[in-house]
Amino acid sequence: MLSARIFIVILILSLSQHVNAQKFIVLQTWDRDSLLSVLPGQAAGEKVLTLNRLTASVFFRDCPLSFKYADSAMALAKMLNYEEGVAGAYRNYGHIYQYLGNYPEALKNYFDALAVDERLGRMHDVMMGYYDIAKTHFLAGNYQATLRYGFRAMEVCRTPLKNGGTVGSVRDSVTVNGGMGQAYARLGMDAEALTHNLEALELLNKYQFPAIERLMFTWVIGVTYLNTRKSDSAKMYLHKALSFPDENINITAQKFRARIWLAIYFQKSGETDSAIHYSRGSFEWYSEKGFFFMAMSASNFRGWLYSRMNELDKAERWYLESERIFSEMQARDSWYRDDSLKSIPVFGYELSWPLPLSEMKYMTWDEGELMYHGLFRIYQKKKNLAGALKYHILYANAGDSLQKLRQQRETMEMQVRYESEQKEKQIEFLLAENDLKTFRLRQTRVILIGLAGFAMLIILLAVVLVRQNRLKERQNSLILQQKLFRSQMNPHFIFNSLSGIHHFILHEQPEKAASYLSRFSKLIRSILHSSVEEFILLDDERATIVNYLELQKIRFPDKFDFMVEMDEELDPGSTSVPCMITQPFVENAIEHGIKGRSGRGLISVRFMWRNGMVRIEIEDNGIGRAKARELSLKLEKDHRSLSTAIIRERIRAVNKTSKKKITLDIADLVNENGEPSGTKVILEVPL
Repeated sequence: MLSARIFIVILILSLSQHVNAQKFIVLQTWDRDSLLSVLPGQAAGEKVLTLNRLTASVFFRDCPLSFKYADSAMALAKMLNYEEGVAGAYRNYGHIYQYLGNYPEALKNYFDALAVDERLGRMHDVMMGYYDIAKTHFLAGNYQATLRYGFRAMEVCRTPLKNGGTVGSVRDSVTVNGGMGQAYARLGMDAEALTHNLEALELLNKYQFPAIERLMFTWVIGVTYLNTRKSDSAKMYLHKALSFPDENINITAQKFRARIWLAIYFQKSGETDSAIHYSRGSFEWYSEKGFFFMAMSASNFRGWLYSRMNELDKAERWYLESERIFSEMQARDSWYRDDSLKSIPVFGYELSWPLPLSEMKYMTWDEGELMYHGLFRIYQKKKNLAGALKYHILYANAGDSLQKLRQQRETMEMQVRYESEQKEKQIEFLLAENDLKTFRLRQTRVILIGLAGFAMLIILLAVVLVRQNRLKERQNSLILQQKLFRSQMNPHFIFNSLSGIHHFILHEQPEKAASYLSRFSKLIRSILHSSVEEFILLDDERATIVNYLELQKIRFPDKFDFMVEMDEELDPGSTSVPCMITQPFVENAIEHGIKGRSGRGLISVRFMWRNGMVRIEIEDNGIGRAKARELSLKLEKDHRSLSTAIIRERIRAVNKTSKKKITLDIADLVNENGEPSGTKVILEVPL
């Protein structure tokens, strides 16, 4: 699913008489010519401030020039021992590297700025330093670290001052809440994301912030509700976003984003005509204004909609339009017809911060892959073999490009984590050293500084020597973690099975107990056989599931029927999946779905091929998860179901070491009356 990505950042630089109208809502920029005109006659300290402002004003337009200004500011600030100027230069280096997509270098400089600001007691800058670090982790995909530093920023933001105020302003609170909401959304914790986004919107409305910010948070909340399947609330907030008056191009750009999400909402609801209605106009507007990426995205969406309706000619026309725009973007190496459009918030980032170049490149190829795959499928359906072959090759090439970018992302993520850990240790060390120096005589200061320098040298040498070893150890740790999860699952299943045998023995049913024990022994043999392997053949996984269901039918002879189906497109003798990945959900279907149902139930297990993935569907017509939880609380107050939690952790561990990811979705089924009618689990495993 597409997702809104919002980054609200405040660049802390003092205002002067030279400040111009802002290109970004909360990013301060200055007129370069005005700054250059006053620079020669300024005192040394003022020159540092002006050079830092020059850096901040041009980094998203001319990176080499911004490096030149930052280098000059840093050199002059160090010569003057002007620590505030040094912190500002470090912060600007962080901004430049972040824009270029070099997140490890950005993180290094943000930590250096933070260390200076903490030493000087500049708490507002400390707060924004934590937020800059959180934002860098977000861009690198380290969402847990994003939350960790986001909470630190929020804690400093709410710190009371002697005058009755707080360190952070209302806008700072909106900034941090917005960032936290996005991190929670990436982690799939939509309830927490909703809490932070609603708090941000409440502040924006209360203090009458610009309409564009209120509009953006309004449709983001609608999308969050859509992800949590709260359709009425999603529809309400998305329509509310469309009610904003078209005061300027910023508002119009964001309203088209809201229209696209309304189209997605109606498509999910099965209202295709409404989906097409709300998708109209976006392509034409984006294309006319020169927003190439958004025009391509809108064109892809229309092609996808018509393809789902099997209107192949219309779908082909929109995908070909997307291809034309993709080619123009590649030729220009830009999302825009001209750079003046960078600050128009067509996507969301631009409300406060220019999109990182690496992120733009990844998103461009992501849309390109979708477009080529759409054209390949259309020509395949039309029996146009030449066209299908052409676009299949382009689709494969786009996939290769995306894979390289993903690998770069994963490497960057590991580097950012490593740099963050090292910098935290360095900061802790320096803080401890400062505390120690306050209790020493002045005569020992030179010795302590020498020791600190020596310690820093040791740390740097240690980094060089152990970095590769640590990365290798982490990989090995993940493999061991996968084996641990599998070892947790088998005892959980064995306990339930032995309970069934125990039940028949207690009720003097020896024939059933013997039959159950025979099948159980076969099942245990298959589990032991596969326990040493990370993956097993699909044939073996299917046999295990069939045996397990037959075994359970002995336990519940009149309770359910089952069917296990396999797509003809799959080769079960050569296709592998993680072993025992299906059984926990089949077990849940029996224990928590069918078992509480009155009458005979049905469990369906289907193995299918979908777009290069093995799709496994486990569906039951039981009582549903909500009713199952209610019954479980009544009957077994101390019972805690572990299988789903274990399998989620296992999938997370497997995904850490895989380029293509396993996905898991659990949906509650309802009948035409809106009543629970079972549960459907969908697993997608890369081939």
